[in-house]
Amino acid sequence: MKRNILISTLIFIVVFVGVYFFAEQLKQKEILEHMQEATKLSANIAFNIQQQLSTSLSATKALGALIKQHGYIQDFPHLASEMIQIYTGIGSLQLAPKGVVSEIYPLKGNENATGDLLNDPKRKTECWKAINTGQLTLAGPYELKQGGIGIIGRFPVFIDGIDGKKEFWGFTIAVIYLDDILNKSGLHHLDSSGYYYKLWRIHPDSGKAQTFASNSNATDLQSSVYFSFDVPNGEWTLCIEPKSGWSHQLDFKVSNVLSLAFALLFSSLTFLFLQRSLLIKKNTNMLRESEAKYRSLFDNAEVGIYRSKIDGSGYIDVNQRFTDMFGYSRQEMLTEASTIRWANPKARAEMMELLNKNGELIDFEVDYLAKGGEIRTALTSIKLYPNEGYLEGTAIDITELKKVQLQFLELLELNLKINNTSPLGIIVFKEDGSCVMANNAVARIAATPVEILLKMNYYEMEIWKNNSVDELFVKVLATDAEQQKEIYLSTGIGSKTWLNFYFTPFSRNQIKHILIIVDEITERKLAEIELIKSRTELQELNATKDKFFTIISHDLKNPLGNFKNISQLLADSYNDFSENDKFEFINLMKESANSIYSLLENLLEWSRTQRGNLPFHQNNFDLKLISDEVLYLFKLSADKKNLSIKNEISNSTFVFADPNLVTTVLRNLISNSIKFTPANGTVIISSNFEDADIIISVKDNGVGMTQDTIDKLFRIDVNVSTLGTSKEKGTGLGLILCKEFIVKHGGRIWVESQVGVGSTFSFTLPVGRAEN
Repeated sequence: MKRNILISTLIFIVVFVGVYFFAEQLKQKEILEHMQEATKLSANIAFNIQQQLSTSLSATKALGALIKQHGYIQDFPHLASEMIQIYTGIGSLQLAPKGVVSEIYPLKGNENATGDLLNDPKRKTECWKAINTGQLTLAGPYELKQGGIGIIGRFPVFIDGIDGKKEFWGFTIAVIYLDDILNKSGLHHLDSSGYYYKLWRIHPDSGKAQTFASNSNATDLQSSVYFSFDVPNGEWTLCIEPKSGWSHQLDFKVSNVLSLAFALLFSSLTFLFLQRSLLIKKNTNMLRESEAKYRSLFDNAEVGIYRSKIDGSGYIDVNQRFTDMFGYSRQEMLTEASTIRWANPKARAEMMELLNKNGELIDFEVDYLAKGGEIRTALTSIKLYPNEGYLEGTAIDITELKKVQLQFLELLELNLKINNTSPLGIIVFKEDGSCVMANNAVARIAATPVEILLKMNYYEMEIWKNNSVDELFVKVLATDAEQQKEIYLSTGIGSKTWLNFYFTPFSRNQIKHILIIVDEITERKLAEIELIKSRTELQELNATKDKFFTIISHDLKNPLGNFKNISQLLADSYNDFSENDKFEFINLMKESANSIYSLLENLLEWSRTQRGNLPFHQNNFDLKLISDEVLYLFKLSADKKNLSIKNEISNSTFVFADPNLVTTVLRNLISNSIKFTPANGTVIISSNFEDADIIISVKDNGVGMTQDTIDKLFRIDVNVSTLGTSKEKGTGLGLILCKEFIVKHGGRIWVESQVGVGSTFSFTLPVGRAEN
């Protein structure tokens, strides 16, 4: 009995331990298989999201390529409408020259997206990052200004500037509504398939995890599998976890009775077997469903998609759009060697060299041989997977676009033949400098027959030798950018001629060419020069006229009016005034007469200069004597204000000038200094030598002038006449006369002044020589 109990106990223990161990092994294996299947499912969905993003974002690079080639996009709404149909998942396309969103298609519903990206606090960080790295950046997900949740791809476009340096043109932008991408990727089907899911990223600003797609109760997944994948300038992670857990826990109940242990063991083993079979079947169906969805997206994509072996021995997989490009069936593409369909096998070697170096290629042109031998051109983007042994890419058929470009060149050639009588010089060179086309006009300009030009090299032609024109040819070849320059040079059509050169690059039969248009613009340039000269003369004449009328109507009228009023008063009431009153009135009349005389004298001299009738006789004379005579004239005016006037010009200081004109200049400058110097001030006249000239200066410690007033002096078109410290009046004409008289001597006149300190007027005259 005891032996039986002991054996039973031992059997129970052995069976219990064995069953428990076996059950644990089955459970771990089951969990591992379930996780592997879930990992593959998440990888497929992540791949779909990545492919959708890549397809949609390639629209920004296509727009960028057009801008780099042409510098602008004509009829953007029409082009954007076509591209949105080709590149799926795009809500709108935008252009942002210099970072300012100015063109949007479709505009309706997206009006709030306009604005300056580089100064927008919410958008400038991503935009500057794109400019600094030169790479496409992906912003978001976040709420769009135009409404909804989306992601924004911004591609910085750089074009060649005039100096050959890269210049930032702006952004090409694709706004992608996130729900569209996620729906097409199959992410939302995970919920109905019994999975919690969460799509998240590390926010670049906060450094914290940001969840932007999940189903209910998926905010905190404890034992999920995840798959991380790259997006432009970031990484997204997809986590999934079955709602029911990775495996059901086995509820083992051990009985002290050996029969119950066997029954429990049998039932438990049966349950585990059946449950395992059910889970395998369920996961197999899910895998098949996922593969079917992937195949549907792959086969129905709007662009050609292919996967081929790295060694070029054949394709691994192709979709329908890819096979349609070249007229083959899918079976033919998968059985024949892929290199057979390359129009130029050497091009594949070049492509592989670039792929091995960079890991991927964007917008690479490939020529394929379609069925029947036709060459088809595709714009392809490729990524290399060296560890897996294959490369994967997308392709867009651009054959018709290339044909349009070729037709354009043919039309250009036809146009040159038809319009060979054009006055514009037209000539075309290959990149090696050989001439392939020239019209009669360029032959006339170059003074060389057309048949001789066609035998010459660019650098042999005299028309651009020793001129900066020859640099444009090299610059256009290096930058593929148009160049233009106006040159004044000797040609076969005259001794000196203005020519306008336009350099335009283009390709023909894969060979670079440069079209040069030469426009003879001499008449236009001469007309422009004459127009500028006439405009300047007209402005001076109008200013002269205005100044003349101002003096006649105002400056001459006032002193004459005063003289008239005082004389009338004396005539009417002479006996009513005392002798002192009469003396004062007579002095006032004298001042008015002197003012009128000075004004008329300046006006007469100025009018003579305008008519060119002013006598001009240069001779040698002693400046000291002339300056003493002028100072004597102002002795009474200076004494009246108690001014100290010093003549520091040395004796026998000879100048070669017209003494009458120099006297006028000194008289005006000294008069101004006395006028604007307060009582008890000082006026100093001095001179010093400078090379072949002598500098004469009139310095005072008067009220001084602001820089704005200084800038208006010596100008006929501005009236800067002001009252002196004792209310003395002036016309503003004196300084204009001084300038004209000094310029007539070949000299210059200027002023240095500071408010409250004083002014110094200086002018130059030719040094004279003493005569015996």
